[in-house]
Amino acid sequence: MMKIFINSTRKDLELAKDLARRLKAIGLEAFTEEETVRSEDDWLAPIDRRLRNSDEVIVLLTDHAIASRRMMSELGTAYGLDKKVIPIMVGVDVDALPPLLKNLPYIKYDEIEDYLTDLRKRSDAFDKKYTKKVYAD
Repeated sequence: MMKIFINSTRKDLELAKDLARRLKAIGLEAFTEEETVRSEDDWLAPIDRRLRNSDEVIVLLTDHAIASRRMMSELGTAYGLDKKVIPIMVGVDVDALPPLLKNLPYIKYDEIEDYLTDLRKRSDAFDKKYTKKVYAD
């Protein structure tokens, strides 16, 4: 099963939970920061583990996220791990994005259904490939 980590700020937690519910409804494992971080004092290692164990990372780009050094650090870690990163824009103008993010392909939250359809197809292909590999060994 494909694992998706939803990277968001705590201020955007309800939005992250909504997206996690939608991802789980199409048969994916989805995790939010709330499910990952147990203590504000100890967030780096759990986030790092979740990023390493995820197949894809969705980054909820809101005004809160853009202003968050921690979010930008986690985004850098995801790229450093060579993860597929999907930025989802929520109420943010592209011109407000930091230079690093301006040229990335992104999805607007109100247009997410096409992405979910594509993700489900990729997940089905992922599951078939993984199942073949496991049973072939």
